[in-house]
Amino acid sequence: MLPKRLKFRLQAMIASFSKEEGTSRPNGPHPFEFPQA
Repeated sequence: MLPKRLKFRLQAMIASFSKEEGTSRPNGPHPFEFPQA
């Protein structure tokens, strides 16, 4: 298990990356995105 702070930071990075990719990938989740708890 990852420490909470590290996991939160990782999810935040993934979220911002997904937003940038969102325009080119409107359908389906991002390949590196983790499921939300």
